[in-house]
Amino acid sequence: MPTKATYENERVVLGGGRFDHCTFRNCELVFDGNPADMKECRIENCRHSFVGPASVTLSYLSVLCASDPQTAAHIAQQLGIQPSPPIPPTATPQTKH
Repeated sequence: MPTKATYENERVVLGGGRFDHCTFRNCELVFDGNPADMKECRIENCRHSFVGPASVTLSYLSVLCASDPQTAAHIAQQLGIQPSPPIPPTATPQTKH
């Protein structure tokens, strides 16, 4: 298990790895669905990629959330995400005649 390692400007496959107090800076973090053990790591300006089973799961969740607001709220709750309130439509100015 890498401890206190710094990864910078590289592609790091997280699945199957164990990372303890590591820093990821300007990296592409790739999650493939395999368990990733990350303890107290810092993630700075990284991109995230989902491949294999992780990509399939993400696509499925996206379809579920887009098709049913209640399901989207339930999934957000399971993930510990506080859904943001809907943005009210912008009023269009009325022209006087």
